[in-house]
Amino acid sequence: MVYFTALFPFAVLIILFIFSISSLPGASKGIKFYLTPDFNKLKEIDVWTAAANQIFFSLGPTFGGLITLSSYNKFNNNCHRDALLVSFINCGTSVFAGFVIFSILGFMAEQKPGLEVKDIVQSGPALAFVAYPEAVSKMPVSPLWSFLFFFMLLTLGLDSMFTFVETLTTAIIDQFSLSKKKPYVVIGTCVVGFICGLSMCTSAGFYMFELLDSTGASWNIMVYAIIELVIVSWLYGTNRFCENIKEMEMKIPTVMLFYWKACWSFITPITLAVLLIISFVKHQPYKSNDYVYPNNIQALGWLISISSLMLIPMVAIYQVIIRQNKGKKLGWALIQPTRHWGPPDSTRRKFPVNQWWTSQ
Repeated sequence: MVYFTALFPFAVLIILFIFSISSLPGASKGIKFYLTPDFNKLKEIDVWTAAANQIFFSLGPTFGGLITLSSYNKFNNNCHRDALLVSFINCGTSVFAGFVIFSILGFMAEQKPGLEVKDIVQSGPALAFVAYPEAVSKMPVSPLWSFLFFFMLLTLGLDSMFTFVETLTTAIIDQFSLSKKKPYVVIGTCVVGFICGLSMCTSAGFYMFELLDSTGASWNIMVYAIIELVIVSWLYGTNRFCENIKEMEMKIPTVMLFYWKACWSFITPITLAVLLIISFVKHQPYKSNDYVYPNNIQALGWLISISSLMLIPMVAIYQVIIRQNKGKKLGWALIQPTRHWGPPDSTRRKFPVNQWWTSQ
């Protein structure tokens, strides 16, 4: 009852918004276009690559935010339930947003005779800062919807930054043991990020923004995902991983365990590897709308994508040097759990300690 009371105002706003947006002329035309499938698109690899990238952006795997935020959970938190719930809510929200977006695009097509819905506007900044404001300004009680829309954009940007800043600061604090200086680390991270972002406030800042948007998280996030899957599934082992889940007191049906093991070990890494290879084969020069960046900017784009990947071998070399100087074992021992790996409460262990670590 408490949850219903809290959500009731939001439900009323959503109903009013849907009623207002459906009153726009041409909205039904946009919804019809949205609900009419074009199966020929399934033959285009760009569609599959874009879908994979969208899932990474919307759900956040490989970005570090999920791992960082989950570190604050209780040990026996039901992560499996949370993962399914968040995934379904995310997909449901995307479907609902599709109705809103294409209603607006249908309205804009109605205002420009001779143009189809697909010709009105492409995804990107133009959708949020051109298409939406124009349509919202013509809706009933438009000041309210305009305020709510741009307030949503503000909060969307802020909560995304909370996660990214927390990820960066947590990594720095854990690596250099700076827990007592966390406020300074947070301030320093934000200042550096602010200075780096000033390049996008110049007269040519939009092109810089488009370049970073196209290269900062593109094919490289699929590489991260493949590496993570290989490490967890083939080096650490899916059986060990499932036993860790049991230690967290999560009960997953046997059918679901087989499904997850198949996804972790085969389906997902193979699918991502195929998409990655084809995205390289069909790579197009980086561009902003119809403007193709010159060769030096093309090289900068590749450098941006590769720069984050280079941290993996650099950290690996650093770890090898540190372990060698301390006289610790190298080789296979580098990718084995240590004696300290496992639940903080030893009574939760399902196996003897010597089955979980290799002498270092």
